[in-house]
Amino acid sequence: MGGAARRDPEPVRIVIDYRPALRARTGVGEYTHELVRAYTAAHDDQVTLFTSSWKDRPAPGTAAQLRAQVVDRRLPVRVLNYLWHRIEWPPIETVAGPADVV
Repeated sequence: MGGAARRDPEPVRIVIDYRPALRARTGVGEYTHELVRAYTAAHDDQVTLFTSSWKDRPAPGTAAQLRAQVVDRRLPVRVLNYLWHRIEWPPIETVAGPADVV
């Protein structure tokens, strides 16, 4: 058949708020962790885990375990939440990188 060659679609750039999984991973944190694990095992999209905390850091090996990029910012959670909920700033792309889906 004639026509243009078929191209594989570009991977979707997805940013996940991974902050609930930073501390004792229960409830929402465990759900978020397992959701990312299952998604990246089944899809080749570019997944970025966004974390922000003044003191809590993602566990070593999280990026490799979940097949995702980790963007970890040392920003106080209260300050970031205040800014996002009150003045809708900064855009997530400013702190986590480009995204198609947040």
